[in-house]
Amino acid sequence: MAARDETENGMKRRNWMVTLAGVGVFFLGLLLMVFVGKNHHGVLGFLAPFSLIAGLVLCIAGMLLPADKSDSKG
Repeated sequence: MAARDETENGMKRRNWMVTLAGVGVFFLGLLLMVFVGKNHHGVLGFLAPFSLIAGLVLCIAGMLLPADKSDSKG
């Protein structure tokens, strides 16, 4: 059996970095949400849900980025 070619089927290092950055931003949003509590006004009231959504968007973007053949270091 032939080994799976990562340039066509798998995620490259760039994909993993963007996805992991999205996971980090998402968990930062969860941490900020703890500090918001019942007082949802102010900077944290905006920043916490925004970072949750931004983290999810980054995770999806990291999975959807095409794996370039030139980025074959990983």
